[in-house]
Amino acid sequence: MLMIHIIALVSTGLALPQVLNLQVSPEVVDIASQQPEIVCTATVNWSQAAAFEHSARPAVVKAQFAGPAPLDTITLTLRALDSSRRPSRFQNRTALPPQTAAGLWHLDGLSLELPEGSGHLDKTDLARAGLDSSFLVVSTPGASATAARTETVLPQRKEVGNSSIIYLSRSRAALSSIQESAGGGGISASTTLTNRGTGTVVSEGYSFARSLENQKSIRMDNNGTQVTTEASFSGIGDLDFFKKDNWQAHDEKPTFQSSDSYRGQFRLNYTLDDYGDVATSDRSVSGEGAVTADRRLGAELSSRESGSGTYQAEESLDTLTGYLSKEISAVRRESSYQVVPGRWLNASGSWWEGVAARTNQTYLSERVSAADRLDKTSLVRGPSDISSQTSLSGRASFQARAGDSLEMDEEYVGNYTISRNMAISVGAGVPHLKVTKEGSLREGWDDRTYAAYTITLENDGGETLSPVRVTDRFPLGTVFVNASARPSAQDQYQATWTLTHLSPGDVRSIELLLLLDSLESGMVNRVYAQGDHSTGTVTAESYAAIPGDWLQCCSGTLPFRLEGWADQTDPTIARYRLSLTNPWQSSMAATISHPLPEGMRLVEASTAPDVTGPGPQTLVWTVSSVEPGETVTIDYRARSSRFGSILSTAWVDAYGMDGETASAQSDSVVVLPDHDAAF
Repeated sequence: MLMIHIIALVSTGLALPQVLNLQVSPEVVDIASQQPEIVCTATVNWSQAAAFEHSARPAVVKAQFAGPAPLDTITLTLRALDSSRRPSRFQNRTALPPQTAAGLWHLDGLSLELPEGSGHLDKTDLARAGLDSSFLVVSTPGASATAARTETVLPQRKEVGNSSIIYLSRSRAALSSIQESAGGGGISASTTLTNRGTGTVVSEGYSFARSLENQKSIRMDNNGTQVTTEASFSGIGDLDFFKKDNWQAHDEKPTFQSSDSYRGQFRLNYTLDDYGDVATSDRSVSGEGAVTADRRLGAELSSRESGSGTYQAEESLDTLTGYLSKEISAVRRESSYQVVPGRWLNASGSWWEGVAARTNQTYLSERVSAADRLDKTSLVRGPSDISSQTSLSGRASFQARAGDSLEMDEEYVGNYTISRNMAISVGAGVPHLKVTKEGSLREGWDDRTYAAYTITLENDGGETLSPVRVTDRFPLGTVFVNASARPSAQDQYQATWTLTHLSPGDVRSIELLLLLDSLESGMVNRVYAQGDHSTGTVTAESYAAIPGDWLQCCSGTLPFRLEGWADQTDPTIARYRLSLTNPWQSSMAATISHPLPEGMRLVEASTAPDVTGPGPQTLVWTVSSVEPGETVTIDYRARSSRFGSILSTAWVDAYGMDGETASAQSDSVVVLPDHDAAF
């Protein structure tokens, strides 16, 4: 039995940068008796029009008019007047036959044929989303009627043999082939998805199948591709996933590549989610036969297993954090499958499984080979952290390298149960999380203004954080457009991302794009991060302020004070207190910095700052939200290697959430070593 269920959706809105505007005139023509000719013009404007405007074979517009009598039609072919200009203009001047019926002729069909084999658009093939096309009417001499309407069109399906080609969002996202056939070689079915917007190709194929049940859901737009497929088959199944940052760079390695091949009787459930720069996948497979599965995350991580017999696997993967979780249970057995009458595929290989992670300085590897039985659970958290539980009958080897300081090789042959945790840590000290944010304005092709932000997360502590949650709160008057990673939660006010983990030393970035209504006032975009560790939770916050056209330089004096005095029990310790009060009518965000004098080092603080170094330390506190009338107080101690009085100065930069207030203040204090006083 063959059952294939396809759901194809295309999203509309700001996530789709390809917008087509096609203007045609006239749409209604009043043909008088003895009218010698009809003139039709079209203007095509595309946000990425160079793909067809400068082609050797320019695009062609075809317009069909229906007459007052049934079956009366006139088809006009409009060719580009000057394909080098933008927008492109098309025109046709057609002489009418003497028998042309007088009366109103209505535009009944309209299409735009694109070059380079990218298909054509047809207004009659309406869709829920895709390319926005507007048909506007301009009055013409002799016309006694006009009309106007707006429709949304999806590129038309084109039938090629037994293949159905569906173009989504022009050629940048295409469901390029769905094939079904059945004959003496069994059942065959294949699906290939190509999304050039994110550099992604997804391919799923079945062949020589005696039985096949397959249900899949597909969602594609220029932000990404989501595919869920469930299959139960007896035959040959192949699934491939490929993602590259620069689609046209032939020498660039893929950021993610996955390949699976199954020969025999299997049941599988796959979910692939490609969004922006990030890909995630979940896989559940069970069955009996020959198996080959391969995963590669850039040059850092790789995972592979192969063999024949009974097989069961569960796997989750995330390219943003370099995360891989895998459970595999396999027993070696000889397998045989008849592909066509008289021809068989035979396999009897033992099981091979491996995971490897590498950086420029480190290398971790686990490998199982010649296994008759294998039960293994692996957890990879970035290129420097692999843990596993392995029970096998075969050979197992473990390797670790860290520059010239660490080299470890172990090998086991026989029946073993092995528990292994290999981690190379570059961090030290208590758990800590750092988040920073940068923002800038961009002008879009549509003459609208966008705010582009980069959120950077860094685990600069000594313990792995898992999970890590990041929430960005949008400024008033902005709308979410897209991001480099799919949010785990989102509404009109904020977006949240959940990272699987951050190992010590890990740095990860998320790009965010917002649409602005206006910039008459400034914008403050706040971000909050939280990471869990073995004994609790660490938090961090930051913000990015973009000044507006009317943002004041200084909105009055800001109540800000730095106090300091010598510790009464230890003359080498100076105690400091910072206090900041919000005098405005709206919430505010502030950055406080205190460059410590030379020879001083921070001892402790009531609120941990970000510390810059390695020379003289600068203490930086980021306060993303101070409510009106609220006072923030920070106490801290620093040790000095010098004797005598110590002069310190602290600065604060504050921005109101209303976008109309801002202030910069400083305060200084001299700490005297011989008495408890502040100046």
